[in-house]
Amino acid sequence: MKRFLNFYIWLFLLISLLISIGLFNIRSISIYQSIFISGETLNIPLISILISFFIIYIFFPAKMRFHKIVALILLLQFILLIYIPYIYTLIFVFERIVSNSSVRIIVIILLWFSTIGLILVSRYQNSDIQRMIYMGVLILFTLIIALFISTALIVELRYPMYINDFKNIYGDTCTLEKAWDVAVVYKQSFYFTYGVPEPKPRQVYLIFDGVKYLYVYKEVEVLARTGSCEDFAIAVAKLLEDVLGCETRVIGFVGLDHAFPEVRLNGTWYVFDISFTTPLKPVPADQYFEYLKINHPNLASSLQRFLDRYTGKDVSLEHGFIKSVGVK
Repeated sequence: MKRFLNFYIWLFLLISLLISIGLFNIRSISIYQSIFISGETLNIPLISILISFFIIYIFFPAKMRFHKIVALILLLQFILLIYIPYIYTLIFVFERIVSNSSVRIIVIILLWFSTIGLILVSRYQNSDIQRMIYMGVLILFTLIIALFISTALIVELRYPMYINDFKNIYGDTCTLEKAWDVAVVYKQSFYFTYGVPEPKPRQVYLIFDGVKYLYVYKEVEVLARTGSCEDFAIAVAKLLEDVLGCETRVIGFVGLDHAFPEVRLNGTWYVFDISFTTPLKPVPADQYFEYLKINHPNLASSLQRFLDRYTGKDVSLEHGFIKSVGVK
């Protein structure tokens, strides 16, 4: 029992240390991600399992039962691969929304006070292991819930004001010129992190890939003003809907890692890929593939399909893709 208690305390110290290192320098997550995370998707690589076995070997006897070993490995995988990256993401997004970098310092102080308190209780109060586990789990999940709820509340308060600021300038009528102007202004404040090992706002609320955007809190995307092209597409589409009342959607390439927003006006969809392929002006969707063949031939040759990210519908024909391929 004492051996398990020591293991639990050291595990909590490890969690505090990893979170603190990541929060003092958010880019140090690149080292963490290169070990434990593949791209933007959580996985369970061999190295994290080996680390779990190593920790168990140090703290537990060799004759430990198999089901206990499996349980401990799963616990360590959850902490290393899900909990810590999720905490990084919550804090990073929260700071972007409130425009204040002191959030991470507060979190670090609270976490270490909790860790030290847990150690003191275990050493001087002779607490049993079951009580210690309850306390530790309560501390960890309280941290997540507090950040999650705080983010949601701040978004609910700030988002209407953010939208009204745009409406005061551009009105609430959707035209091609106004929509493009809003997208251009928004891009100026957006911090692109494609290929950069930093958290993406959609990782906070996207439960798993198969759900697409069903559970994405789009207002968070707008206010966070950071992420990859996909985050930018979600944010612009939502912003244009709420400011000008435009009909929008998000389109993704199949065969390439890219997504962009589109706006529908007078029955015609327009590509608003201001961050990459159409930086100067919107392009009608039915002319988009021909546009790519002329201006981005490498992209055009690698494309397989166009998909509506919201519905999963194949919209290749609407972008002139099938027709162009058939001509070859």
